[in-house]
Parts: sequence; structure tokens; C-alpha cells
Amino acid sequence: MNRRTLIACLAASTFASRALSAENGLTPLTAALRKGGLVIVLRHASSPTAIPSKEEAAPGNFGPERQLDAKGRDDATAMGEAFRRLGIKISAVLSSPAYRAIETVRYAQFGIPLPTRELGDDGQGMAANVEEERRAWLRRKVTEAAPAGGNLLLVTHAPNMTGA
Repeated sequence: MNRRTLIACLAASTFASRALSAENGLTPLTAALRKGGLVIVLRHASSPTAIPSKEEAAPGNFGPERQLDAKGRDDATAMGEAFRRLGIKISAVLSSPAYRAIETVRYAQFGIPLPTRELGDDGQGMAANVEEERRAWLRRKVTEAAPAGGNLLLVTHAPNMTGA
């Protein structure tokens, strides 16, 4: 790879199947991610658009806020397992403060995320109008060096990614 920074928008099942399907065992993307020093931008795993009732809310979802559905929990878990199986290290995680983003990190077992306002959606979900400040922040962040010994993971929302 000739770029120091890589933006990889990954869906767990797509990533895992593509990464493991190369004849030699490694795709160029997997090799670059194993090497480290990259910034990975990831949308939180699948979540329904409805906010759960207090009775349906997951433990810790006191808001309550949107949370991962069964597919999201399974996908986040599978993604974390795929990263570990492929030897892809995550050395730091910045996450949207939204419950579903932090929950994605937890199910994937990527470590303790640092909630970061610029990665959030201010509770707006898919209808979020991403302000220029967030777009600019994300564009800058992906050009910064990742912490030594792995990759920097940014967990955010689709509007932030497409806006940037």
C-alpha cells in the first residue's frame, strides 16, 4: 500500500468472507490491515430504527436509545472474531457516543471506546444532516497516523461517512 491511511468501510460478513477468500490467504486489504498504522472507519452494526421500550432496552441502555438487533450483535461479534483470526490489531477506538455504536465495539471486543462527539449523530439517526464541522473533522482524522502497534478504529454513522 502506498498510502499511510486507509478508510475501510466494513460490513462484518462482507469483510470476513472477502478477507478469507484469497487463494494465498491474504488480500491486499488484509495485509495492509495486519501491518497496522491505518484508520478504519466503520458504521455501527445493524440496529432497528425504533427506540426500544424500557422493558426491551438492553442492560445499560438507560436512555433508552436505539440498540443493536440480533443481526447487529451477531455481525459485530463475527467481525471481531474475523479481525482476531486474521491478526488485525486495533490499538485505539473512537466511537460515536450513541449506544448502538458503543455496543458494536463491545460485541466485537475491540477494547474500550472513547466516545467522541464528532462521530455521533446527536440522536438524529439516518435523518442526520451532517454539518460541515463533522465532515471536516472526519476527513482530517483519517489522515492522521494511527497509534503504534495497530490500527485506529472510528465507529460512526452512515450520514457521517457519506458526508465526509
